[in-house]
Amino acid sequence: MFSINLVGTQIADYFLEARIGRGGMASVYRARQLSAWRQVALKVISFDTTPTESEEFARRFEQEARLVAWLEHLHILPIYDYSMITDQTSGTMDGAYLAMRYVSGGSLEDRLSKGALPLPLALPLYLQAAYGLGFAHENGVIHRDIKPSNVLVDDAGNAFISDFGLAQITSEALNITQSGAMIGTPTYVAPELVQGQPATVRSDIYSMGVLLYHLLTGRPPFDEPEGTGSILTLLYQHVEMPPLPPRVLNPSIPTALEAVILRALSKHPVDRYADGYTLARAVEAAMEARVPIRPAENNHKIPQVQPMPSGLPFQGAVDADSSSRHRTAELPAASTTAPNPSRQFASNFWVGAALVLSIVLVIMILLIAELPRSRPFEILSGQTGTVDSVPLDSWTIVRARYALGDGFIAFIACSTDSLLEITWARQVTDLAAEDGMIVRVYDSLDDPYEQIIQIERARIEGTTGIILCPLLSDALPAAIDSLQEARIPLVFLTLIEHPYGVKLDAQNDILGIRLGEYAAALLNEEYGGVGSVAIFNVPTYEAMALRTTNIEATLHNLAPDAAILPLIGYLETETSRAISDLLEGGTTPDLIITLSDVGAYGVISSLEAAGIEPDEVEIISVGGEAQAERYIRDGVYMRATSEINLPARALLAYRGMVTMLAGGTLPEFLCYPPGNLLTRETLTPS
Repeated sequence: MFSINLVGTQIADYFLEARIGRGGMASVYRARQLSAWRQVALKVISFDTTPTESEEFARRFEQEARLVAWLEHLHILPIYDYSMITDQTSGTMDGAYLAMRYVSGGSLEDRLSKGALPLPLALPLYLQAAYGLGFAHENGVIHRDIKPSNVLVDDAGNAFISDFGLAQITSEALNITQSGAMIGTPTYVAPELVQGQPATVRSDIYSMGVLLYHLLTGRPPFDEPEGTGSILTLLYQHVEMPPLPPRVLNPSIPTALEAVILRALSKHPVDRYADGYTLARAVEAAMEARVPIRPAENNHKIPQVQPMPSGLPFQGAVDADSSSRHRTAELPAASTTAPNPSRQFASNFWVGAALVLSIVLVIMILLIAELPRSRPFEILSGQTGTVDSVPLDSWTIVRARYALGDGFIAFIACSTDSLLEITWARQVTDLAAEDGMIVRVYDSLDDPYEQIIQIERARIEGTTGIILCPLLSDALPAAIDSLQEARIPLVFLTLIEHPYGVKLDAQNDILGIRLGEYAAALLNEEYGGVGSVAIFNVPTYEAMALRTTNIEATLHNLAPDAAILPLIGYLETETSRAISDLLEGGTTPDLIITLSDVGAYGVISSLEAAGIEPDEVEIISVGGEAQAERYIRDGVYMRATSEINLPARALLAYRGMVTMLAGGTLPEFLCYPPGNLLTRETLTPS
């Protein structure tokens, strides 16, 4: 019945004036509500089902329509009325209708017909929709079909999310949608829905990520290959393919905003934003972190040389000057005695010396003032050095202080929850303070996309150099490129594959051999050389891959009969999930080697949850944290952990940064030796 055009007919209290939209099961009409004499949008849903199926549809429809009608939010299209439509002759249900506010400004789909929207136009509309969606999420409603045509815009520029017809109540008691069915529009559908998993709030976040990508680039991140019409290829891309970073298509997108988009498009729901509110706030934070054009500095301003730390070249000159003034004040104001020639000579000597030193000081200050604030530095690509490769003299520190100006060094940690990183940050801060420089610490929260925002925030707050614990993401290369373009000195706390910046190397090859040797000895002595070893790796991190490669090679050489089980993961959540999957598959390794103590803690939580006793599995790790030591002493899973040489790492990071600020030359890779291997054999039980 409803496949035909119903313009000119009346349904209940509504006279249908024009059809303004049409889909698979429904048509939307501009209608006149006769009792209120107002225009509405009337969505007419048709179905051809058995009486039993019709009753089930009616039950589901009324439950969901009642829930959505209850959602009162400025940016959710309000529902005025809803009901089933019954055939007057047969008494059977033919369909249903929803009466909604009529919005005359079209949809985001209409605006996208001309290509990408400029940021000032796209973001206000997008944020309104995100906050509306956040309200729905807060009240247990999932939209399940976010797309441009479902975000309507009125003539005043207000956005409204519409068509919650596929909404699902998250409470199991009201879970009335069928499981296993993929619901949503293929271009915007989340990977887990393609795989038949149930929809969640984070499925909507993925679709919102696709929407923002589409608004700012003019195309969705994934689409059917041109001329093929292959939906299967499109769905495969959602599940398996990483999106092209949106800045490749639109370089005007801020790096921090790109990070937000890519996080929303994460393949794993847990990696996305928690709800619409969180997504909206992340977009706002990213835009606040945009780097403005900074006012030109007065390069001829004489820098503040006083007070200077001890050891700097001008300290003696200032002390001599002060001393001479003190001695002059001690001379009597007038004397009736003839002057002593030797005393007069001494007085003249000190006065002359003070004058000469003062002139030298002024000349050097003027020379410094004439230097450009930022001096070009040189990184010797591919070359390796140690702490001896970056010695600091007083003149280098003076130049670095001048280059720093009113700025600061940003230490961007992976996570300040890590004792190791807090220690590194404190040590670098202390070294800088001794030389009169400031370090600010930023927390990436172990979130690669949050890290991009922190980088941009540090820049807008005036950082002059960055020490970075890199968290890999699709957005990180663009952020590094931006730092390179601005010639901001950059020191990485680990190896990373990017031509810019100085990288610290913990001699991961040596560390890997050490861990492999200890693991092989343990297997040969306690497991007869035939145990199984789960070894974690992060192939995308050069340092971690090198470490793992040497662990495996050493094990193959010294314990050739041991079975190696390769796993992927570094952070606590990653290692926990990987070990849980391994245990659920029926495999319990004898030995587990993680790449960090934090990763070991994730393994321990999964072992405990699975009921594995502490003496059934042993863990070897890297970090040397106090908590790991306690586990080793108490015999709780942990067997050994290799310390990180924190003082050497902090010293190298600081020296590398100061050398770059001063415009010096240094190798691309700076190596420091690993710390001690702490084992159950070497630690005294607690």
